[in-house]
Amino acid sequence: GPNGAGKSTTMKCMASLLYPSSGTIIIEGHDLAKERELALQYVSAMIEAPGLYPTLSGYENLQYFAKLKHVDQKRVQEIAEFTRLGKNLKKRAGQYSMGMKQRLGLALAMLAAPEFLVLDEPINGLDPEGILEIRNILLRLNQENGITLLISSHILSELENLATQYGFLSHGKMLEQISAKELKDKCGTYIILEVDDAGQMAVILEKELGITEYKILPDGHFNIYAPPERKEEISRAAILHGI
Repeated sequence: GPNGAGKSTTMKCMASLLYPSSGTIIIEGHDLAKERELALQYVSAMIEAPGLYPTLSGYENLQYFAKLKHVDQKRVQEIAEFTRLGKNLKKRAGQYSMGMKQRLGLALAMLAAPEFLVLDEPINGLDPEGILEIRNILLRLNQENGITLLISSHILSELENLATQYGFLSHGKMLEQISAKELKDKCGTYIILEVDDAGQMAVILEKELGITEYKILPDGHFNIYAPPERKEEISRAAILHGI
């Protein structure tokens, strides 16, 4: 959603930093208003800017939050390695670049091994290298640790590399929830092909051209999700097979 749509406010409510004036938040079956501690044990959040102590080193920040969350030293060491900050962990957090702060902020959110991670604009203000780095970390958290991520952003092109489900927010209202595939079908670039033998064309697309992302419409048209420059190659293959 655009700026002011209510993304950060929603996330603050989910993290129990704000109290909603109406509605209910259920996390893992627990009503946040009635069972706050039980609901929040599954959740970590990084909203707006990472909450770091600038005069403490990166490692001292980890140690401090580990005490607050009753996390043992073994876990602190695991998370210190996870940051990949190396010797920079000895530097004051106030001297960190934006990307380093984001990595340390993610590490602090990961200390208590949450099942659900809420991230508000995690790539905001990062350069292209920092964006790639944070993206890879988030993918690792999901694919290797099985963590569910809720990410807010107004940059659809970047979310495309991460998201499996989208929710579109405007003026505090959820307009639509849609899967990544449905969004691609609606908005993605595709080649429209009309042929007289859809079955044979489907075989050619998959077996000869290695194209598996397509849709056959009821009228026999194909929507082929391939780069536009492959149009001639697809047409040539059809003609060679007498289609």
